[in-house]
Amino acid sequence: MSSGKIQDSLAGEEQGVTGPSGIQSVEIGLQILATLGRMGGVQQLSVVARACDMPRSKAYRYLVSLERSGFVDREPATGRYMLGSECLRVGLSALGNVDFVKIASNQLSAICQDLHESVLLSVWSERGPTIVRWEDAGRQIAVNVRVGSTMPMLTSATGQIFSAFLPEVITRELIEDEINSGTASQWGIKNWTDAGALLDDVRRTGLGRALGRMLPSIEAFSAPVFDQQGRLAGALTCLGLKDTFDASIEGRLALTLKAKADQISARLGYNGTLSQ
Repeated sequence: MSSGKIQDSLAGEEQGVTGPSGIQSVEIGLQILATLGRMGGVQQLSVVARACDMPRSKAYRYLVSLERSGFVDREPATGRYMLGSECLRVGLSALGNVDFVKIASNQLSAICQDLHESVLLSVWSERGPTIVRWEDAGRQIAVNVRVGSTMPMLTSATGQIFSAFLPEVITRELIEDEINSGTASQWGIKNWTDAGALLDDVRRTGLGRALGRMLPSIEAFSAPVFDQQGRLAGALTCLGLKDTFDASIEGRLALTLKAKADQISARLGYNGTLSQ
């Protein structure tokens, strides 16, 4: 870009400056992205505009630009909007700065080799338990979850860890949604009493278990990782095919997974005492 064009560009930008180092148009675009993130799912233009307290025409112009840059996706059939792939990349990059993710990621390949099963790391996000790293064991496993996917709270091994070890005030709404929707009823979880019994078992054993619950042919274990303050930092999960997966809670797979999670917790400074 020539110096003349740079000056023209800067002059145009300064018309939208809100302060010494702020550009109003950027702040508005980020406001729309943040609103979409809080609302979740897919949203109509009118809903987004109302939530952002701006005219539909203004919201539409920003959404068009955000769509062009990959930060927003638009459903062709309905015209509704949702966060796009670039938002996922930015979010995962930010999550990657979390110490748990850094430390565990460096060990994930070795853990996968030791367990002879695919392994993944998950952290808590506003949408629930979110996969941030994945290491394949080289077997063909047909699952519809990958990096960026969020996991169910009660029927996935990963979700059970967050449900059991995070404060209830954080998880209650998502757990209630699953109970009320009946998605866990086929596994005998029809109310809070049933859910409480399941989560007590997860705390007692130190393992989340989804033995054919999400997919009939897939079984999984998940173990908690704690930080220096005794708070849940994330979950370490392994999964594999039912025919070859060692589903014994006292088996080599379960015990090795728990040992690996404990080692990562120790690296984070956890001394074996949970915060209250």
